Amino acid sequence: MTQQTYKIAVLNALKDCLNNRITFIEALSIIGNEVKICDIANKNIKEDILDFNPDFLLLFCMDYMNIKSNYRDDLLSFKPYVTVWDSNPLGSLYFLKNNKENHICLLMIDTKVVADLKYLGFSQAEYFPYYYAEPEVFKPLLPFKQYERDVSFAGTFYPPKWPPSIFDDTIEWTDYFKNFKDDFNAKRQKEMSYIDVFEYFLKEGMDVWSKECMALSKYLMFLQKWIERLQLFSEFHKAGLDLHIYGGLEWPNSPHSNSQFRVNSPYLHLHGFLDKHAELPKLYNSTKINLCCTQFPSACHERVFQTAACGAFILHEYKEDVPELFEPGKEIVMYKSLDELPDLIRYYLKNEDERKQIAANARKRFLAEHTPLHRAKRFMEIVGERLEMYKSTAR
Repeated sequence: MTQQTYKIAVLNALKDCLNNRITFIEALSIIGNEVKICDIANKNIKEDILDFNPDFLLLFCMDYMNIKSNYRDDLLSFKPYVTVWDSNPLGSLYFLKNNKENHICLLMIDTKVVADLKYLGFSQAEYFPYYYAEPEVFKPLLPFKQYERDVSFAGTFYPPKWPPSIFDDTIEWTDYFKNFKDDFNAKRQKEMSYIDVFEYFLKEGMDVWSKECMALSKYLMFLQKWIERLQLFSEFHKAGLDLHIYGGLEWPNSPHSNSQFRVNSPYLHLHGFLDKHAELPKLYNSTKINLCCTQFPSACHERVFQTAACGAFILHEYKEDVPELFEPGKEIVMYKSLDELPDLIRYYLKNEDERKQIAANARKRFLAEHTPLHRAKRFMEIVGERLEMYKSTAR
């Protein structure tokens, strides 16, 4: 059965956001859709959209938030639109609370978050795993000497700034909010495991739709990410295992730098930011064990798809969505607690043939099911159905 094709206008505000997703956009074109990228900064953007006359608008999460924070809702008022999220929309409910009927589909990488969104009334929320690991970039390569490591971790980590400064206008951060933040911090440090920020807010009776809650939730999500990664690194120090960390506090145009963070361990080796397309594939291909964790409750991180595309070995913290995407023990290895890590690492460093077979299996699975082209086809299945439903009710 031939899939129906559409005219799609991609509203873009952030060039970096677009660059990361261009392969997915190209895949939408490859399967027959007519796609036009519209720059939100263009003063004639509304006229451009009207001239193109798309069937629907496509916005990635950062572009959507840019429109909302700059009060450009008018751009979303005259066509059905779809949003795709690889950040957590539960941290952006202040922007999403005016849930317009023409917001026909909200695609999200995490099944738990999708369930929470539906609980809040977002019937258009759908699960959509990571979609932009480029096979032309992330592919098998010969090892590069500077990246030949036993274990590496790629990802930024930095303490979030208090008070949060998402909004230009000032929020009064009372002692209540400060104590709330401190209590969460203490609880997360003590429990040594993931805390669902959204559930925590509901339990404490927070207004999840408020501006304050949006800013606070983003702060706590970054705080948890920071704590989780420090706890992960600490486990390597305690076990006497070397870990090479790429990213640290350093990335282009950042006010932070690695000089602000002191690693007091002979086993933790902190390196700078790596360019995603030029250097990360080299790292994944040169490292025996690529370590991965995520701040989402259930999702499989984008680095899993990138590493799998390279035919490299992945050790990922256990998340409920992962087994449906990569088979544990055959295509990926997962740990359920930090104290499992040392034995798993020692085992897979010792058993090279098994490690390489799992890595090869991961690449086969990626190529069979998880390329941008696969995601583009699934995207059109979901959105096409939603669009036809919208058209039928709008008549």
